[in-house]
Amino acid sequence: MSAAVTSLTPPTGPSGTFGVRNLVRFVRGNLPWLRRLATEHGDIVRMKMLGRWWFIVSHPDDIERVLVKDARVMKRDSGIGIVRRVLGRGLLTSEGDLWKRQRKLMSQAFTPKRIAEYATAMVRVGDVALKRWRIDATTNLHQEMSRLTMEVVADVLFGASMDAADVETVSGAMEVANEFFSGSPEAMLKVPKWVPTPRNVGMNRAVAALDRVVYEIIAKRREGQAKSDLLGTRTGARALPSESKP
Repeated sequence: MSAAVTSLTPPTGPSGTFGVRNLVRFVRGNLPWLRRLATEHGDIVRMKMLGRWWFIVSHPDDIERVLVKDARVMKRDSGIGIVRRVLGRGLLTSEGDLWKRQRKLMSQAFTPKRIAEYATAMVRVGDVALKRWRIDATTNLHQEMSRLTMEVVADVLFGASMDAADVETVSGAMEVANEFFSGSPEAMLKVPKWVPTPRNVGMNRAVAALDRVVYEIIAKRREGQAKSDLLGTRTGARALPSESKP
């Protein structure tokens, strides 16, 4: 492993005055291309895409500096607005005072005692999944892992169970979202969600499906007994308008 960058030597990267070709390469196969850039240019890569400078940070020490040590001077990129289409203004997409408020609120559900309880719940959900699998049957591992993830999230964080239809809905919607963010020109160009491109239409439908499932879980929890899991900390507090989706 190479050492972290410690000098002020400007990082290098692929050529391109406006970076149109870099954008095309990114969309066609971003992960292999990013790996190649790190191999050819080092731990920090500097390049242009659509006239803007982008930096790729690879070394763990440099990543820690950006995300932890110098976090106060680092701001979220304008592209975070695209991610908010799915996540809203939550912990992963907010910053400043709103982020601090959300971080403090959610920490109540991640104490050592709660985490131990979550581990027990994960084992329980895993045991149920194992009973579905048969040694002499062909299993789509990707689908099963997606389903298992959804069931764990519902049980551990939401204190609820998801039926097969909801699991399939959420898994399918997340597949659409992952494909959109990983290689969509609409995501890179920050195309407004109201522009009716095929990917935008599919993404809007996926977000609507996710919202429906989550809001149904929240509604059921508000009608039932209060719990101290993640959803309990959220439904027990008044939501701020700024935390909703744009």
